Amino acid sequence: MTDWTDLPDYPRTFASQCAPWGSRVRLVNGVQDVKGGKPVILSGGKAFLQRLEADLIAGRPGAADVATLVSSVLEAHARHIDIVEWCRVKGDELDLSLRVYGTRGGQRLHLSLLGPIGRYADQPLPEHAPVKKPRAGARRVVPATAPAPAPVAAAAPPATALVLRPVVPHARPSYGDPLARDLDGRMHLFVRLPDHDVWACIDPSGKVTVTPMTTREALRATDVGARTGAVNASLYTTAAGLVRIDHYENASGEQERVGHRDLWHAARRGLWNSEWTLGVCDDWFLRAIVHDGKATLIGVQLTTGKKTRVRLPEGLDLRGAAVDRSGAGDVLRLLHGTTEEHHMHLRAGKTLELEPAATLAHGLEGLVQPVANSGWVVAADRRLRLVRPDRTAVDLFTLPAAFTAADYRPGNYPTVTQVGFETPAWLVELNFMSESGPWCRGALVFTADGAVRNLALVDAAGVLQLGATSLPLGPNEHPCGYAAGPTGDLAVALSLQDGLSLVWSPPRAS
Repeated sequence: MTDWTDLPDYPRTFASQCAPWGSRVRLVNGVQDVKGGKPVILSGGKAFLQRLEADLIAGRPGAADVATLVSSVLEAHARHIDIVEWCRVKGDELDLSLRVYGTRGGQRLHLSLLGPIGRYADQPLPEHAPVKKPRAGARRVVPATAPAPAPVAAAAPPATALVLRPVVPHARPSYGDPLARDLDGRMHLFVRLPDHDVWACIDPSGKVTVTPMTTREALRATDVGARTGAVNASLYTTAAGLVRIDHYENASGEQERVGHRDLWHAARRGLWNSEWTLGVCDDWFLRAIVHDGKATLIGVQLTTGKKTRVRLPEGLDLRGAAVDRSGAGDVLRLLHGTTEEHHMHLRAGKTLELEPAATLAHGLEGLVQPVANSGWVVAADRRLRLVRPDRTAVDLFTLPAAFTAADYRPGNYPTVTQVGFETPAWLVELNFMSESGPWCRGALVFTADGAVRNLALVDAAGVLQLGATSLPLGPNEHPCGYAAGPTGDLAVALSLQDGLSLVWSPPRAS
């Protein structure tokens, strides 16, 4: 090992773009490798390594030195290389470790620069001392306390309706949860542009500040195997402020990043069929998910990045979830099927702990969703109601008479998001469907007493009605996201022919 000389400038990352393609016959000491009377064929990463070896051998006679030769050959194949971790030389022997795009794990290439190809193909690799790396390199040591948010003056809602059409030139929509309002009063929107994606921060004055999504090169500072920049983002309003989620690809597959106050934590993206975002409890960002019929509570500690998964009761037919918070302790409420609600004590500390507490029959007809500390939202027939814990009820919305078809019914379970915390308020999305009439879609903001603070609705004529704004929608034009503030200001992201647009209305006058 002492005879080897390490070449400088390694580790070295490359602008990888795609996996290598093609196949080659495996060569051992310059001769085709044959098994069972047939040549052995290499493909993918293995074929790529032999191609590298051939180019290194062919380029040796005209190269000024080995370092120049290696650099030029690697540059010629840069589109397929994530990183070369180390490279060393001993006489005519070259030994290097690299990661090939689309290939899991590291690859070793040991060759003679004088040839033939495959001279050492069937020989054990020379011993190499392990490269000392920080433990779990993608996990950063972070301070015990989350960084304080930068001081930003809280902004009042717009005094009159704000219409941005489009939000920025060439903006395209995203779906999922692309829009949220931060506690400082500003709207945040994930925007797709033709050549990259951005975060857009929208001030009530109409000023738009654009921040590019994290690039692949920046991600490689903590994950050398990153193959893409950050994409597919979602935004959430929580009591701890704005929480962002984005994704990127590395050698292990799709990674999910959770961001809060400019601190990001990455982990392998989970799979799920349904999801309910529960907000932040004691610095844990919580979601309840269902995948393949199994329900799980997942949490990310926003300061340390610790992640945990807690299996929910076996056989739970999860249809909705919320967390009731009180001085006596937090209670996780889980809707089981269409008739029952399971309660579990939730303890959030160094990890998450659940303890069964009670099961009750809620006795509500329709599509039900729990509302934190405030009962349930129930969609049935042509109405949306708030049912309080004492079972008193107040109507939040009734389908307007212009929707004349007789068969209107809720299109799916209501989506309820808490948007006010000191003075509780919630955003609920509306979706009523009919086989013989236009669907009714929109969102409203309500408070714990059942008062509706604002309403956005696409009426029966296909016109978006939001406060003083009436915006006719053409073919294939539709809302693609909603966000609201605690006093009732309400914003709608719209997919229009003009591009991704936004309408932001002040609270409804009392």
